[in-house]
Amino acid sequence: MKVVLVNTQRTSMGRDPIRAGTPSGLLSLAAMVRRHMPHTEIHLVDALVEGSGKSEIKPGVFRYGLTRQQLIECLAEIKLDSGDVVAISNLHTSEWKNAALCAEVAKETSANVVLGGHHPTYQPEFMLNNTMADYVVLGEGEYPFLELLKAITENRTSEHELGRIRGIAFKASGGEIIKTGRGASAAELDELENPALDLLKPELYNASFSHWGEVAKGTSSIIDYACSRGCPMGCTFCTSTELWGKKIRTFSPARVKGQLRRIRDMGFDNLSIEDDQVLLLPKAVKEAMFTELGKLGINWVIDAGIYYPKITEEFASLIADSGCYRVFLPIEHPVLEIMHEESKYLGLKSQGGVKEKLANVFNILGRAGIEFYVAMMVGFRHETQETLDIVKEYAAFAMEHGAAWISFFFAKPLPGTTDYKDYSFVPQELMWENAPEYWTLSMPIIKPEKLEIDGLYRIVNEISEYVNGRPNTLVDPFAKKKGEDDG
Repeated sequence: MKVVLVNTQRTSMGRDPIRAGTPSGLLSLAAMVRRHMPHTEIHLVDALVEGSGKSEIKPGVFRYGLTRQQLIECLAEIKLDSGDVVAISNLHTSEWKNAALCAEVAKETSANVVLGGHHPTYQPEFMLNNTMADYVVLGEGEYPFLELLKAITENRTSEHELGRIRGIAFKASGGEIIKTGRGASAAELDELENPALDLLKPELYNASFSHWGEVAKGTSSIIDYACSRGCPMGCTFCTSTELWGKKIRTFSPARVKGQLRRIRDMGFDNLSIEDDQVLLLPKAVKEAMFTELGKLGINWVIDAGIYYPKITEEFASLIADSGCYRVFLPIEHPVLEIMHEESKYLGLKSQGGVKEKLANVFNILGRAGIEFYVAMMVGFRHETQETLDIVKEYAAFAMEHGAAWISFFFAKPLPGTTDYKDYSFVPQELMWENAPEYWTLSMPIIKPEKLEIDGLYRIVNEISEYVNGRPNTLVDPFAKKKGEDDG
């Protein structure tokens, strides 16, 4: 059997940069297949970094990466047939049409087509009915994917046999979508194999794809890394807790050190930590990860976001001594009442306490010599001109205390989140089924009760001009900060 793992192209509109991360989930799948099905021939196609295409799919909306023809040619070289599998990662709702394009091309080879990731997990019916996919893997994918591959290679694909595999969805002969529940998760991550990093081509993951700003000078290849799964926070706008569970599960300190050494041996010299809750990792795991990065001389950042109320002098000192040069602080919405509605920052009890805590955190990072950038999430249902005035105040406050820049993210009621109940506040023309490109972080789609969407977008750009000296972008490391001399 041949298995092709595909990371989809990316869609962008407006000023947003093209941001690529190494496909960690696919690399984990590949490693598990190698262990349990050692005669399988495995290929990785990263349709974003392997292509240089840019095609306008709607006015002002562009798809980046392999073109349809290039993807056809790429899969043709592998020579797939009806017994083989093409598995496509569709993490983000905004990229579902790119996943559909990849599935359409893959199906032309007669291979079996599998979708996985956050969006198909929570919209399996839609994806099976609106793409050429044969199967969807639900949730944590390693074990369900293995069982599905075994069923395909052993020709056990009747509805009865497939129904015995936990963690998949498929279309029955009568058109009904059958979901078999969620599959087994790795109780401890040490049950899993180390990611199959050898499938990557490090030279393709260059600084132009950075999603955390300007990279350290002299960097040749960038990589994302996470040693854990699980998040106890349960923020209502995020799927992490539901998908991975509340318990934080990690690789052992020894496994973490070995994985980082392998990353360095492959030539990656700039790394972004993407663990959901890095501050809540076991002390031994944190120390192993940070100190090993320092020993290896890898330039590194924390881009998954740090839960700022728990930042301490000890933590800042540890990461600074280990070579961390930048961290991401998601303040989210500075109005505490809005955040409490989203089940976030529940430990903060007063608006004054928010500013006091932030000032302390900014000072801690400044004393440690660590650059930080801030994101604020705006555009909730209860957004008003008054709450946006507070956003402006806090953004200026962050810049005065040393923030490198402020990014403004727009709230999204993503499938799988508690906030999906607010989907009714999304105008029909902006629903993800019709306009997935608007479901990137930088575009508003919820209509606040007291604002128009266009007005919201305009005000946020005005705030960005005020604090950043430019309209809002998620990452714009080369833009001059406000007040810089053009000469």
